[in-house]
Amino acid sequence: MRNTKKKVADGEKSLIEGADLLEASGRVKTFKRWRFNKDMCSAKALASAGFVYSGKDSAKCVFCGKDLEWEKEDEPRREHEKRMPSCPFVQMGQPEYDELSLEQYLSLKREYVLHTVTEVLLSQVKGMVTQQTTTLDNICRVLKYKLTNSSS
Repeated sequence: MRNTKKKVADGEKSLIEGADLLEASGRVKTFKRWRFNKDMCSAKALASAGFVYSGKDSAKCVFCGKDLEWEKEDEPRREHEKRMPSCPFVQMGQPEYDELSLEQYLSLKREYVLHTVTEVLLSQVKGMVTQQTTTLDNICRVLKYKLTNSSS
């Protein structure tokens, strides 16, 4: 008997695991070792402004994808507004989860899904381009070798 369980693709898995990133309480959990927690730029302030941890002193908005490096005196909400005014979360006024209307929630969820799927697809395309470039480089090397050795 065959195993009929379908393997979840990476993109689908990240969407499923990231569903709680629509809420600040889910986003704050991504900041395991954030070094500015006693400063203005705390994990809680970043999560409230729509960000998740993305590396050392960096955080990325889950709705628009803007990835910024932070300093302890930065104010996440103001920086987000200044650097990405077109972000749908910023345009809604960066509301808390319990302040969202159903329409706003669905709109943000749509933006989150679109952004996540776009990132996954871009990553896959980059991988394919890298693979094809390597293949073409190898073909060029072989042809160059054959041309060099056939004319001797």
